[in-house]
Order: sequence, then structure tokens, then C-alpha cells
Amino acid sequence: MGSTANKMKLNCKEGYAFELGSGRYLFTPDGELKDLDSGRGVRILKKALKKVNFDSFDGYVVGLFINNECNLRCKYCYVEDYGKKVQDMKNIKKFLNSIVKINPDFRKNGVLVFFAGGEPTLSLDLIKKTVRWCNENIGKLRYSITTNGVLSRKSLDWLIENMDEIAVSCDGPPEIQDRQRPLKGGGGSSRIVERTIETLASEYRKPKIVICCITSKSLDKIEKIMYYFYKKNINLGFYKTSNPVSRKDIKKLGLSPESSEKYKKIIELKDILNYPPNPLTFVTDSVTDDYHCKPQIMLTLDNYVSFCSEIYKKYDDHRKNFIYGKLGKRGIEIDRKKLDLLKKRKGTSLKECRNCTLVKACAGQCPARALEENDTIFSVNRNLCELTRNVFHDYLVYQVHKNFIRIKPYIREGKNLEFEMVFNRFKLGDNEFRENPYLEINKSNFNSVFNDIAEYSEKNIDRIVFLSFRGLPPEKSLNFIKRMETERIPFFVTKPVFSCNGILIDVKKLGVPVSCRDCLELYRVTDDGKVRFCTGQAGKDLSEYDT
Repeated sequence: MGSTANKMKLNCKEGYAFELGSGRYLFTPDGELKDLDSGRGVRILKKALKKVNFDSFDGYVVGLFINNECNLRCKYCYVEDYGKKVQDMKNIKKFLNSIVKINPDFRKNGVLVFFAGGEPTLSLDLIKKTVRWCNENIGKLRYSITTNGVLSRKSLDWLIENMDEIAVSCDGPPEIQDRQRPLKGGGGSSRIVERTIETLASEYRKPKIVICCITSKSLDKIEKIMYYFYKKNINLGFYKTSNPVSRKDIKKLGLSPESSEKYKKIIELKDILNYPPNPLTFVTDSVTDDYHCKPQIMLTLDNYVSFCSEIYKKYDDHRKNFIYGKLGKRGIEIDRKKLDLLKKRKGTSLKECRNCTLVKACAGQCPARALEENDTIFSVNRNLCELTRNVFHDYLVYQVHKNFIRIKPYIREGKNLEFEMVFNRFKLGDNEFRENPYLEINKSNFNSVFNDIAEYSEKNIDRIVFLSFRGLPPEKSLNFIKRMETERIPFFVTKPVFSCNGILIDVKKLGVPVSCRDCLELYRVTDDGKVRFCTGQAGKDLSEYDT
């Protein structure tokens, strides 16, 4: 089955209709994918999020730029002037009190107060004072922080105790992290950041995520990066580097539309690993409220009100487009004309987007990137637009294969065994510890093979272990699978673990086949394209099943 569809023409309000093989499919703007021949459909994007109230700031991200100091010097950072400037506690009180006056339900609506920098933990005493003051004067709020992970264990313990969400910026294994995110004085940051991530994975029970920035220099390692964070047992969010807001000198680190060739591999790799990062990267996993970003009310270091977490001060005429107020003597003073202008920047208001099927998932992409390229927020960044379309096109192709065609994946027999998927192909080591081991677990090796698997996986983090079970009680098979999951060993089970007469246990969440319909060895394909079923019966040429 081929993995390419007609070139994506996202110019239809009713949806994007395309052909794949001999089938016809439609993706609708509300997030549903339909098989036009059978009439079946599946939802691949969640329904719309809660609408934002611009007048009361309900649904906003409330943010505080705490400082502009940092202990790293990341190669792609948008900050132009590191320093020692720290926000004043008096201004923080005035800012938050003003929001409460505008929106008395501020404390009830689950609003998240976001601490940003610089590296905010370098001013942790100020964050502590802010949290304590809010708890005593406003009420128990929710708090979030994004940190670079270079902090002491004592500081991390306080975050674990007091933050409701923690995000750590880390770009992957040490060789990538140390190159892209070196320490301020030079040298690698990976040792400290790894310790932070591992502590959060084992001790922090609230939402946590690693924000990983993919650049043109790390794109070739994207699969290894994904394996790395899977092993660390922490959720992962990819961030794209493309024309940073203020650092035009590092455009060479940005991603081109052709980068989608690499991205499409992780679209299905996440399913193999049963791992939850959003594979789309450039679009939300939900139908949006017509805005690419959740609106923000952020207090800058020079006491202006910013709409964007990358605009940390007013600085020049160009980027002041995102400044829509200031902190005056009596509190927040909103420039309603500026806010109304920002409100108008919707996907449906952009001529490049209003007839695009992706408008509800992309909403015109980042307005800051558009401004940088075109001197107006009422435009799109053409590079990001094309890259987004390419990535989403591949995502639709994958979803069609997964939900409707269901021919791939399969094992291809030849000189070597290969596990062939839509976008990935894995060489298999047939009952050997080489390539991606393909092992049968049975009574004779059950007690000894796990340690061998663990040792191999530790040395080869970008390899998957393919498993099947034979002659074992269902409970034993399940315990083995759970141990693989607990030890974060990348694995894939090819055959159903439980027979029709076996005990009924829901193991779908572990990515394990539970019926013949899910079995990945119903048939194999020979090198010349012939299908051979598990019963021994010869089938037709694979192309004849291409429906």
C-alpha cells in the first residue's frame, strides 16, 4: 500500500477531500475523518475548547515575567538582553489585584498563574513571596512554571510542593542538549537537567512535560530524542524553531517545509511506544476557538501588558504590536483599541486561511512569526504554513491507514525480516539481540530473557523489542508486559496475548493486541509482494488488497 496521497489542497470550507489507494476520504473542519465510500467516520481532533472572554480575561493565561537573567545561553533564544532586572513585588500585587477587580471570579475559574523569565527560578524568593501573598490575599490559585532545569534540589523540592504544572526545557540526549543549550559560562547542562527530569518523573504527581525544541541541527535525531524521553518516563512536547521573534541571526536553525519528512516518522512511532506527545507539533490536538494561542495577559519587566509570552518588554515599534496596556498608578490600564485589534487576528480573518480546512486546528499559526516576516500580524509565516500543511497531510495519511485501510503494519520476509509500517521500517533480529530484537517468550526463556532485554535496551535506546508469547498462562504474559512498561523498555507485541477462551483483561492501554483483528501476524509479505497467511495459505499479490 502506498503512503502518499494527492497533494493537499486546503481550500475547501466543507473539508479536504483526497484519494489514497482506491479509497476516497474527507477531513472536515470540525476534526472528523470520513471514509466516503463506506460512510464510516472517526474523530481525530477533539471538540472545541472553552471560549475566551476578552473583556473579563476569563480563559486567559495570566503571566509574570519575573526576571531577564538566565544561567544558560541557548543557541536559539529570542532574548536579546540578558541582565539582572527583577520584577518588583509591589507591581505584582497591583497587577493581580487589578485582574481580580476586572474578573471577580478569577480565583474560581481555575486560572493558572504562569511564572516566566529569563530563568524564573533564579528569582525563586520572589516567586515564593508571590505564591504566599496570593494564598493569603486572593485565595488558593493554580501555579505553573517553565524552567530550564538548572536548579538546586532544594529549589526543585519547593516547586514540586507548590506548583500545579511544571515544564522543563530540554532538547534531548546529552550530545544534543549540551550543544543547543550550554551553560552561561560554557560547558554542558545535561547532567543537571537530567537529574531534574528524573526527579520530576519519580516524585511529581501533577502535570509535567518536557518542552523540546527541534532545530535543523537536531532534526535528524528526532527519533532518538523521542526514545530518550520515553525512557525517562516523562511526557514530551515538541516545539518548532522557525524564524524566532527577535533573533534573525539564527534563522539557519529554523525548520523548512521539507522537515515534515522526518516528523512523519514520529506520528506513528508514538503509537508503537504508547507514548502521549502531540505528534502534530504545529497544530493543536483540538478544534480551536479560532485563535492559534491562548490569549495572555502578561506583566513585562518594564510594566507593560503583553499578549505573548515571547514579548517580555515593549522594546521597539515593531514588536509593540503585542503590547496592549500598561501598569499605572491605579492598576492595569488597557488600550482597548490595541486589544480589539489583537482580537481580530483569527484564522478566519486571514485571507490565506479563511477557506483552509485546517483553519480550526491551526488558526493562522504564530502571529509573532507572521509579524517578523511580513510586518503585520494579519498574515501568515509562509514557511510555517507550508510545513504545517505537510505535517498534517502526513497525519491524515497515517489516520486513514490506521482506521480504514488496515493493511500495514506487517512483517516482510526476505534476506532479513522487516517490520513495515506506514512511515517506518524496522529491521528485525529474528530471536537474536541485534537490530530490533524479535523474540518469542516461552516457558524455556521466561525467567532469563528479561535481564538480557533490559541490558540490550540500555545500550541501544533507539531500538524496539518486538515480542510474541507462546505457551504461557495469560497472567504470566501480562506480568512480563507490565514489567517492560515499568522499566520503560520500548516494545511492541505482535500477536494477541489472550486467546478467545482466555481470561478477559483490558490491555489495550498497553498497546497489546487482544484479538485476531489486532494481530500483526495474520499474514506476512514476501520480497516479491506475495501475501502468506498465518494458516499457511498463499494469498494474492499485496497490491490486489490495496483498497
